[in-house]
Amino acid sequence: MGEFTVPTLSSLNPDIHVKPAYTYVERDCNNLKMRIFYLPRTRMSREGEDASFAKQNGPSNSEAEAAIMHRKQPPAGSAIFVYCHKSS
Repeated sequence: MGEFTVPTLSSLNPDIHVKPAYTYVERDCNNLKMRIFYLPRTRMSREGEDASFAKQNGPSNSEAEAAIMHRKQPPAGSAIFVYCHKSS
């Protein structure tokens, strides 16, 4: 999960951190929707790689979280997930 997070918003580096512009949707061989995140660099691959997930039933449904993210429409070059502290 560390590939999806940055220590602080000011440390966001668009060359190595995932951004909203690096997400897209594909269909698998069973025509099920999968959300793909392109990670420009990971600990294992300096050239980057894709990470994907599909809808899950129950509380671990990350597709619902991704839908919320896209409704909020963060700027294309910004961090993909942001935690808002009470005082910010």
